[in-house]
Amino acid sequence: MIDLICSYALFASLMLAFAAYFVRCAFVGRPSSKRLEGVESTFLGHSIMEAAYWWFEPMVGFLRWLHVSPNMVTGASLLPLLGAAVAVALGHFGIAAVLAIAGSFCDLLDGVLARRQGTSSAAGEVFDAAVDRYAEFFVLAGIIVFSRNRLPMMLLALAALLGSFMVSYGTAKAEAMDVEPPKGAMRRATRSVYILCGMSFVPCWYAWIGVTWPSFLREAPLMLSLAVVAVVTNVSSIRRFYLTAQRTREPRIAPPLPPSTANQPVLVR
Repeated sequence: MIDLICSYALFASLMLAFAAYFVRCAFVGRPSSKRLEGVESTFLGHSIMEAAYWWFEPMVGFLRWLHVSPNMVTGASLLPLLGAAVAVALGHFGIAAVLAIAGSFCDLLDGVLARRQGTSSAAGEVFDAAVDRYAEFFVLAGIIVFSRNRLPMMLLALAALLGSFMVSYGTAKAEAMDVEPPKGAMRRATRSVYILCGMSFVPCWYAWIGVTWPSFLREAPLMLSLAVVAVVTNVSSIRRFYLTAQRTREPRIAPPLPPSTANQPVLVR
């Protein structure tokens, strides 16, 4: 029952948040964020990302007033996400969704807070990237533990975990090879939204179908979201590696030589 209450509370909060956003758009106009300029997401609409940044503004102002550092927010995001992993491993999907959303909000807030404070740094980005990988692993590992006796769901969760990490690794590999990282679908925020939606719907699905359906269909909403993440992330990662390999073969102009030896630009292949 508590999982169902948590799910209903999440949906009610989301509806109120979107209602507030639409009222704001109607009377003041759509908010804009420089962070979202040029950012497009096939699987997560631009308006949703725009609304999320607008929701964060009051919290960012409050954290700045408290003099909370971005790294503190980043580290704090691990605690609710670890709790979400334990909850989902025990089959409490509603509780897990609430905790995971709390952790995801902290993870999104840290970057906005760093830009507002003017404290963005390479060290902070490294810390944030490491926490992101642990956070994503916690939630998917909890799902894998829960589905240890449900082979189809466990395979989907393992495929989603593999694809998620390969997408991030593909981007890092391109940057390490001094190649512009190819754009791809299903970035980390999008993956989180899909998996959290799947977890949130499971208690409602339980209440609707009862216990008469086969056991492998009782977590159908989460299985569907895992399937989308698994397929899209793995296809995207393969595409990223292919494009990165292609770009490494493109000729590049070498840096100019000193005046005493420079004659013509040298092509480096």
